[in-house]
Formats: sequence, structure tokens, C-alpha cells
Amino acid sequence: MDRFTIAVLALACMTGAAFAQEATTDKATPQVEALPTPADCTLTKAQLCKADGGCAESKSLGELALPAKLLIHYTDKVIASVSAGGLPHVSTIDTLSSTGENLTLQGVDGATGWVIQTSRAEDGVSFTVVSHEVVLTAFGTCKATH
Repeated sequence: MDRFTIAVLALACMTGAAFAQEATTDKATPQVEALPTPADCTLTKAQLCKADGGCAESKSLGELALPAKLLIHYTDKVIASVSAGGLPHVSTIDTLSSTGENLTLQGVDGATGWVIQTSRAEDGVSFTVVSHEVVLTAFGTCKATH
């Protein structure tokens, strides 16, 4: 290679690096709103819908009698409850999105999917669990644990 070719290649590399550095520093850092403290939720009403039988009021949330307790830990990305047998049950929050005051959490636990909709400003909560041909939606309230 002659000196001219080497100089052109060096200049191209330096220019590319300068543009890459400039592009990196020009990007605005997105502002992420802090997640709420953990929430202690009580679910008091539920509707159970079956593909072959319509919808009806439910007195339980699966195997848990209403009112059912649920802990949402936003930063650890888990929801937790206690099974009918007294053992802890923890489910991972796979997706957590926030738009304005609304928080939407989604997850999968075994063969069921679930969605929780809650708010930073209000204490209402809805919790929907879906499985093959069955949908259970519960409503209640949440309060900060501390």
C-alpha cells in the first residue's frame, strides 16, 4: 500500500469513530419513572367465564376464597400469594409497562396467563387470569406496604 492509501484509510477510521462518538453522545437518556413501593392487594369480587357456560359471580380466586390477598413487588418483578394449603405461591412479572398513572403487569404461570391493571394514583386493581376456555377476572384495592 502506498502512503496516500494508508492516510485515506486512517482518516476514514478517525472520521467514522468521531461520528460514532458524536451519535452516542447526542442521544437523550430516556427518563424512567421510579416504580411504586410493593403493594398489598385485596381482591373482593370475581367473575368466572367459561366458553360453554357463560359468566357468573365467583366466590373464589381459583382455590383461594374471596377476599384473596396478593402482594405485588414491582421492582423484584413478582406477585405473591399463599396457596389454600398455606404455602407461598410466587409468579414472575414478565412484562411491566407504565403509561401515565396506569401500570400493566403480565405473566405466565404454568398453563395460565394473567394481567394486572393498577394505578399509581388510585387504589383500584383488576386481575385477569386466562386458561383454555376459562377467564377469571377479579377486582379489589391495593395499598402501599410502606
